[in-house]
Amino acid sequence: MASNFIIEAWTELTVATLTIILRLYSSVTHKGWRAMTLDDYLMVLAGVSSSFGDTHMCLPFSTY
Repeated sequence: MASNFIIEAWTELTVATLTIILRLYSSVTHKGWRAMTLDDYLMVLAGVSSSFGDTHMCLPFSTY
């Protein structure tokens, strides 16, 4: 049961991170770096905060 939760948590984090990366890639290739708007910067912030959140609690071999 716990292993399913760990797999689900890492899968959700991976899908969210890939969605953010693809959205930023699309935005940069269509509009360029100089035309990035506030929502693009908020997506960067969301990606950074999801990458450095409390994901260490879901590591299968971590010690608390």
